[in-house]
Amino acid sequence: MNRALINASSGIVQKPLRYVLYVRKSSEDAEAQAKSLPDQIADCKEYANNHGLLLVGEPIQESKSAKKSGNRPLFSQMLKDIEKGKYDAILAWHPDRLSRNSLEAGMVVDMVDNGVIKDLRFPTFEFHNDSSGKLTLNMLFALSKQYSEHLSESVQRGVDSNLEQGKSGGMPKWGYIRDDVSGYYKLDKNFKMIQKGWQMILNGASQMEVYRYWKMNNVERSTKLSRRNKHVRCYGVCESTANRIFHDPFYYGILEQGRNYVDLRVVTPNFKPMVTEEEFDQVQKLFRKDRGSIQSSCYENQKATHGKYFLPFRHLIKCSVCGHYLIPARNRGHSGTYYLNYRCHNKACTRPKNNIRMHVIMDQLYEEFGRISQNTTLQALSTI
Repeated sequence: MNRALINASSGIVQKPLRYVLYVRKSSEDAEAQAKSLPDQIADCKEYANNHGLLLVGEPIQESKSAKKSGNRPLFSQMLKDIEKGKYDAILAWHPDRLSRNSLEAGMVVDMVDNGVIKDLRFPTFEFHNDSSGKLTLNMLFALSKQYSEHLSESVQRGVDSNLEQGKSGGMPKWGYIRDDVSGYYKLDKNFKMIQKGWQMILNGASQMEVYRYWKMNNVERSTKLSRRNKHVRCYGVCESTANRIFHDPFYYGILEQGRNYVDLRVVTPNFKPMVTEEEFDQVQKLFRKDRGSIQSSCYENQKATHGKYFLPFRHLIKCSVCGHYLIPARNRGHSGTYYLNYRCHNKACTRPKNNIRMHVIMDQLYEEFGRISQNTTLQALSTI
């Protein structure tokens, strides 16, 4: 199709506007809204053919939310390319595909005002590049923003309401499943095994021993088939999951979601805690012990063995405030020089979280060794 236009009054051949096709869906999940992008592309290409629009390049496809500005690198690059003259105009399925926030909506309208974007086309909305068209476009952008915020508020209200009733989203806790009708937690096949792990910790076992016990007994669960999850898969418990289990107050009855809490023993009928509150507190005390603190040991071992450098005095230097062992780590200064620092990672400690440089500790050690050496010399002289 010859898209060149001839001005009737001057006879000058005008080049057609070069349109870039931009499509977007909100979810980054490949399977969620899977048909959204192909459907938008098909509608836009049909519209372009019917109206004789010149599409340049491949469609720009983005799977990002437009609720917040700066979240879409391809969209930002498209606007830069328009400023550089690579494209003249934008073709999108609907204005809400371009923006759901005030900043980027304002950028688009400003570029239209200044003639940088020479035209906007939508199969679902007829835009005219005049004062009335820009007013309507602004109103649609505002309505898109209001819809996005209202949807977020409605979802959060539903989440808060469910939490008050003892229900939560996401994957169920290990050892429990949700009833398909009521949505309340009930026991599953892993309950006895997970509960046995708690008892092993209370009896002096390490977290690694419990983890190996669960692995040996094939403690695993399956993901639930849903609109987003089309492929059910099984997976077993891992070390990080085991650590989260033993620090989760859910297992004695306190469900936490965000910064909100609800006591399932009060609001949920027939909820069976895995441990008592006293047993949970006892496990936390065992984890906070100096050498027996499983959480601290795992953290320190990761820090010590992950890098290929030596970290001395682990399990030797204690915090003067809380008595927990200081954890060594290598840090790089502004000059590029590496320093060895020690820090207390106990959240309950009231000590200011300032690092202690290795040279400070060594100076104290040298001073102590010198005092010991002097005392030893004096004792030797007194026996002569």
